[in-house]
Amino acid sequence: MNYLIEGTDRYLVQRKIVSLHQEILDKKNIDRITTYDLSNGSIDELLASVNQLSFFDQERIIVVVGADLNLDEKDQKHNEDVERLMTYFEHPVPESSLIFDLGDYPLNTRNANGKKLQKLCRYTKIAPLDTMTFQQMTRQDLKKEKIELSETEIKTLNDRLPLDLANWHSELAKLKNYPGKLDSTTIKQLVIRPLFGSEAKDTLYFSNAILSKDLKRTLSYWQDLSQQTKEYYPLIGMIASQLRFLYEVKYLANSGHNNNQITKQLDANPYRVTKTMELVNRYRLNDIEELLVSLANLDLNIKTGVINDKLGFELFLLEAAGGLKIWNL
Repeated sequence: MNYLIEGTDRYLVQRKIVSLHQEILDKKNIDRITTYDLSNGSIDELLASVNQLSFFDQERIIVVVGADLNLDEKDQKHNEDVERLMTYFEHPVPESSLIFDLGDYPLNTRNANGKKLQKLCRYTKIAPLDTMTFQQMTRQDLKKEKIELSETEIKTLNDRLPLDLANWHSELAKLKNYPGKLDSTTIKQLVIRPLFGSEAKDTLYFSNAILSKDLKRTLSYWQDLSQQTKEYYPLIGMIASQLRFLYEVKYLANSGHNNNQITKQLDANPYRVTKTMELVNRYRLNDIEELLVSLANLDLNIKTGVINDKLGFELFLLEAAGGLKIWNL
């Protein structure tokens, strides 16, 4: 049996792969588990390795990463590779189990190729965490580690956490190893929201808060950011860049393009496209355009000395996220 695992939360994907390891190990006498990265190799090399495996009559699990199994009308060589892999799936080597971590290349299940792959392999799509489920899991982990927090302290913690279990377990280790008593102030010091530490991801969170007109969350991000930097002008370009990217992704999605086509057309990181695609249906193109115009006006006002960068950005946030007409930006 061969497996396809898809999901944006890396922690949940890895947990599923580990559970598959155990499931397969319970059924077979596995000699070893290896990982093959197709971004640095080829389908031919992978299949040659699998066929060689059968010759020596060993049993093995191979976790395959970096695989794009979608067809591309502009890349005939890639399509031929996928077809060869499909042929293998129809007649797999019984001594091997291939687990494909689709990672940055979600399967297009709407076309014939995707539907056929679902029949030939065991396909699992891991849904992204919603806020309620994520917060239930954080509570369970806190209880398991015997970390006692009040409701106010738990709220402070949740306000600082992105929906990312890998990140959460890193933060949980900090809380667990803290030698003193935990309170809201300590939590704010330990769990620093990683704004702009990973620019593409963090500006996405910030832009999402602004577009959602969630003033409380927007100002919470801004408060953290103000503690980390005194250079405010670059933020305008960073937020504008993220909004332009969101606009381009939404425009292409509205035109019928899938994740992989958008990734190639924009020459973008596949993970960034996937995370952005989770948001595109929440906003209208006009909403994004209005924010971009406001940022352009703010940029002009700062450059011409009408207003300083910190105050200008704060007024922009109040107007954009709070709907307050304070300054004609």
